[in-house]
Amino acid sequence: MTAATARGARTPPRRTETNPERWWTKPLLTVGFLTLTGAILSAKTAPATGYELSLYTATPILFWVGVAIALGGALLVAFVSSVRWVRSLALVLAATAMLSVLGLPFLRDYYFHGTADPMTHLGLAKDLNSGRTSPFGIMYPGIHILAVFISRVVGYPLRRSVLFVTLLFALVYILFVPLCVRLLVSGPRTTTIGVFSALLLLPINHISTHFRVHPFTLTTLYSAFIVFLLLKAFLSEGRYDRRSKRSKPVDTVAGTFVVLAVVLTSVVLFHPQQALNVLILFVTICDIQLLYRVFRSDHPISEHPRLYAPTLFFLGVYALWTTRTSWFYRLADKHLSKIAGYIQGETVAGKQIQAQGDSIAAIGASIPELFVKLFLLSAVYTAITAVIALLSVSHAFDDETTAPQSTRLYLSLSLLPLLMVFLVYFVGSISKMQFRHLGFLMLLATLLGAVGLCVALKRLRHTISLPRSGLLFAVGFALMLVLAIAPLYQSPYIHKQNVQVTEMQMEGYDQAFEHQTNGVPVLGIRMEPTRYADATRGVQWRSERERLYRQTVPFNTLSQLQTTFRSPRYVIVTRLDREREINAYQQLRFSKEEFQAIERQSGINRVMSNGEVQLYYVVDNSTTDDEPP
Repeated sequence: MTAATARGARTPPRRTETNPERWWTKPLLTVGFLTLTGAILSAKTAPATGYELSLYTATPILFWVGVAIALGGALLVAFVSSVRWVRSLALVLAATAMLSVLGLPFLRDYYFHGTADPMTHLGLAKDLNSGRTSPFGIMYPGIHILAVFISRVVGYPLRRSVLFVTLLFALVYILFVPLCVRLLVSGPRTTTIGVFSALLLLPINHISTHFRVHPFTLTTLYSAFIVFLLLKAFLSEGRYDRRSKRSKPVDTVAGTFVVLAVVLTSVVLFHPQQALNVLILFVTICDIQLLYRVFRSDHPISEHPRLYAPTLFFLGVYALWTTRTSWFYRLADKHLSKIAGYIQGETVAGKQIQAQGDSIAAIGASIPELFVKLFLLSAVYTAITAVIALLSVSHAFDDETTAPQSTRLYLSLSLLPLLMVFLVYFVGSISKMQFRHLGFLMLLATLLGAVGLCVALKRLRHTISLPRSGLLFAVGFALMLVLAIAPLYQSPYIHKQNVQVTEMQMEGYDQAFEHQTNGVPVLGIRMEPTRYADATRGVQWRSERERLYRQTVPFNTLSQLQTTFRSPRYVIVTRLDREREINAYQQLRFSKEEFQAIERQSGINRVMSNGEVQLYYVVDNSTTDDEPP
């Protein structure tokens, strides 16, 4: 046995399957691919014609039936088949089915998908594409550069390229999560469990991470690639020493670390805040390596390639990029002041969550209900992760090789500082940032949770046969996929509205800005018009005109607009606003009667309407002859 083998660098051959192949696996795969093709065509031939409160109900039922058959067939074949290439085809089918769900806004020809932040990112991409700003003028230009590149190479409109970028990052995540799992644990169904764990998309929580043009979320998904490179470097066999005729570890694995350097630079450009999570992961691993080298020199970790040089490089790039502007200092000051407020008793831990809980209760829902819909799967994987982490730290894991144990130990111990960051954000009630960091924690929980499921399946196969154990896991993942897909897009199911942006909305807002008289603010319903101004006119205008678009109508005042304001105002109302307030939020802040009362009020003039957007002018109540401009 060589030193490399003793360290566990080489994975022993997998045990061959002895179960006969089921006759129905290949026909079931054929049916799955055919039905998925029909599902995609049905969605493609039913483009959206206006605003849809729920993407789920507006998408043809044939699409959902086809996706369900494809995923169900892929699950059965992937867990029951004994032929590797058949299982591989099943995994391709499952991944394609999920990507078709993730690509629904693209398939159904949405003009754009994502209000709020995505609108601003579209405006930044437009500014970058037109040359009004440079990449150095954006704090995290990576997503925007990629969207502009795709637009220029492929010829897509920029708004479509931005949507396509989200699919690319989802593909990276779905590809590298199972590859990471393969490096963490061995077994014949490792890839299968890794793929279906990835399809659950646990980093998406709909509070601070969303599957749309949201750089932090997309960077979190991209981080799966970084974790893969880390694990791959640690499992390298090193170089061959001719004198000792043994394989010796090296401090850096050149090829992997060169790629890692490029990837680490890109993650800073994609989003520095998420890059900080990755940096914490790197620093923690360096600390682990140092401690084991000093106190446990006989442990395989002491012979792993050193991560010191890549971490120093990463830290340098991060410092150079973030400290060149005031962004880093403003963010640090905000966080430190919030934490100081908590220590001094001025801030209540979890205040944001408490406020949202009150609103949820007001519309007849409950925190436990939303927890089940949004976090049940995360809780399951977190519980499994806790068990795997404890077993890894205590070195009590029974595995064929020591290499996966060592890499699991890295990830397990790295959870502690990342969890501390999450708790700091939570007790400081720093906006909803704690749920951003929870997204990255769930990436690691997905990997370690998948490891736990692989071990469970291996143990289960000692008790019952492969078809039965595989069928049990297939049913379990089928239920989890239903729970994962149901809240993937915002809808009344989770008491939110679809964030679809129609062409009529964009045109309506653009016309509203054209009609606007200088100095008269434009107010939105719950959402500031500034986001639409970003998307239609770019972001560079903000320093001059931000004051005019930064206001919203106060709650429960639509029926008394003129008495609410002491000076002229424009009020813009969209179909999205009505659907959100009346149906999704169940008239919590604005009622159906209030919307109907707008045009019945004296001093309120409708200036413009295009079917989805109406612009009203609120006359100055100090005079009676004021006319809308």
